[in-house]
Amino acid sequence: MSAPGAYIAVVAAGETERAPLVSQLTASGYDVVSGGVAVLQQRAYPPELVVVAGRDAPEIIRNLVARPEVADLPILAAVAALPPTLPVQALSAGATDVATLPIPTSVLAARCRVLMQRTRAHLAVSPLLTRCHQILASDVDDMAALTRVIAVLADGIGFTRG
Repeated sequence: MSAPGAYIAVVAAGETERAPLVSQLTASGYDVVSGGVAVLQQRAYPPELVVVAGRDAPEIIRNLVARPEVADLPILAAVAALPPTLPVQALSAGATDVATLPIPTSVLAARCRVLMQRTRAHLAVSPLLTRCHQILASDVDDMAALTRVIAVLADGIGFTRG
């Protein structure tokens, strides 16, 4: 299910919090590494998604988003529904999405898939938008700038007439 070389990191303070999620994600076809925050340095490249579980998820997430190598990665917080403030705390700490435990395997897999697809789309579009911004910021002639922007976008998405 993952792109070649892509993996999901499941991070939690304890193995009992990580094990069910690792089992579910592995059963769904994902390549998964699991452990504390240090697990993020086991491979030469960052994970495509980080799943943070447990009661200390908000604190773990705060620590993760403060690290430059992880700051732009999507983070799914898997937390208990009680206390009701925990999901809100996880989002406030920087989680991209929150799922309350227990999570059905199909829902967990779908949420991971959607978060990773959004990240891939963002990474694909980001250089195009940067280039468009540069053109619009530097060109004095608005019509020429818009023409160049359209050409950059058409080229970026592989559009050809005919």
